Amino acid sequence: MAKAMKEKYNKYWGQVDKNNMLVYVVAVMDPKKKMKFVTFCIKKMYAEENDQGSSLLASINEALLALFGDYRRRANPSSDKGCEPQSQGNVDDDLGAAYGGDAMA
Repeated sequence: MAKAMKEKYNKYWGQVDKNNMLVYVVAVMDPKKKMKFVTFCIKKMYAEENDQGSSLLASINEALLALFGDYRRRANPSSDKGCEPQSQGNVDDDLGAAYGGDAMA
């Protein structure tokens, strides 16, 4: 039974490059867990493959920074220094256009 469990673990979690990044991003966004929890789990799961764990943590950090950068650009496009805003609207305008109506209605 333990062998079958280990095979399933390796199938879904054993290969760092095949892990779903969304699982880690969601765990960081959870108010109970945050990045410390994700870091702890990755260090425990990939203790033997230290390089893989470090690269996975770097990938998670990059994904979170990209997500935050996108949020910041959409929330306040005029505050970007050195970058031209993609539109002169705001998040509500984008939502309204996406859903075919006024987002605040």
